[in-house]
Amino acid sequence: MLVALSGVHQTISATTLLENVHIIPMTGEGEVLKGAVLVNDGHVLAVGPSASITVPAEAKRIDGAGGFLIPGLTDMHNHIDSPESLKLQLAYGVTTIRNMWGTDEVLAQRAAEQAGELLAPDIETVSPIIDHDPPYFPGSITITDAAAADDFVRDLKEQGYTALKTYELIQKEVYFALTKAADRYGMTIEGHIPQAVDAFDAVLLGHDTVEHSMRVDAAIVAPGTTYSSAFRPPELVRLVERIDAGEMTYEEAFRRDMLRALAGLMVENGTALVPTMGVYEVLSYSQSNREAMAKHPLIDYVNPVYKGFWLQADPVEELTNEGVKAEPSDAEIASLEYFASTEHGKWVAIMHEEGVLILAGVDAPNPGMFQGFSLHDELGRMVSRAGMSNYEALKTATVNPTIYWKIEGQRGVIAPGAEADFILLANNPLDEIANTKSIQGVMADGQWLDRTRLDAVLKEVHEAYAAQAKAMEEGGEPAAGFPVHLHGAHE
Repeated sequence: MLVALSGVHQTISATTLLENVHIIPMTGEGEVLKGAVLVNDGHVLAVGPSASITVPAEAKRIDGAGGFLIPGLTDMHNHIDSPESLKLQLAYGVTTIRNMWGTDEVLAQRAAEQAGELLAPDIETVSPIIDHDPPYFPGSITITDAAAADDFVRDLKEQGYTALKTYELIQKEVYFALTKAADRYGMTIEGHIPQAVDAFDAVLLGHDTVEHSMRVDAAIVAPGTTYSSAFRPPELVRLVERIDAGEMTYEEAFRRDMLRALAGLMVENGTALVPTMGVYEVLSYSQSNREAMAKHPLIDYVNPVYKGFWLQADPVEELTNEGVKAEPSDAEIASLEYFASTEHGKWVAIMHEEGVLILAGVDAPNPGMFQGFSLHDELGRMVSRAGMSNYEALKTATVNPTIYWKIEGQRGVIAPGAEADFILLANNPLDEIANTKSIQGVMADGQWLDRTRLDAVLKEVHEAYAAQAKAMEEGGEPAAGFPVHLHGAHE
């Protein structure tokens, strides 16, 4: 099913002028231009003072009312979970997404968007999840024989994928073979570092993006410390409890020198970090956290197929109680919350300081991660947790993805020749990063959606999900969904 924004899709105007705006082009820190942006055929023609731009008489003029224009945002770890999720992305100014579980339908959507037949964010996508057999998540594609890696990767390349989504249980020798085959066919490795592989080895082998800071903890834990590389290892809870009790410090448990060494290796090998700090914080969620989340004002904008998982008891309860589901103690919750927010934020700050390319992503629709909206909160964490300036935080969702994809100047900036993907804000995000939420309008590939149209999009999504939820309550089959791995929901 291809997605259109009902009643909102506009024919691209031959020429459009966004005038009376403060332009934050993202071409230099602190740079703000007062003037206008001229757009034609989905690309920027000119940027600068209004008097310096020759405007055709037939151009459509949009008054920015003195607002602030920034490039559209890129979510570097997202899952398209329904047609409505693409609408939500645009409604919140996300004009490019990297989909992290490839399907034939996503490939079709990408082709339709590129052909101008679909108003949606620009879609980049990795392959289906690749794992051992049996896989961590049902529905993954599997490979168990290293000798089959070449044919396996070639087939994915021929399907139209350019990146491999490796996952948790791939065996070491198979992973090594996949990295070699990926190099042979010009593909990147953008999934999880498997549990059997050390993070240092993965970076040396060419792992291109470290997702969720996966395996970083196991790579930098102090030698001799009881720990495992499993996803959310029980040893983590025990270790955090010891730190909280004053038996050791975080700096002693997770070695900063080893982290800096890993960061240096990542820089040397061009490996980027997608920390997904919001999802990391879900590590500390208790049942009471989920009950509070159920009252979030945007909860009805979550796909009903996945909303139930959001409100279930979190797997962390099993870890903290060694397999028995019960409410964690206040001390356990506080310790895990500090680790998953403050301590992880310090790791991201160190990697940023060492020069690692940081990319913003949220991993929606995992619990607490709203499609489109949560990317703005992730930018806030880049500031509050990782110590970035507001400008540096904006770069993680604008300029940095284009550096990773080697398409600098084509997206993520407001400059001649770049794609016409913008967000018009009421307030300056360089003053306060939360001002990225003050959205007055969005331009995607040269098509303008004003606040009224964006509100209509949100209303449309709300009504669609409400109808779907009602049908499910009445015993109907849920709408055909997209495969999405929700952390902790494996079998």
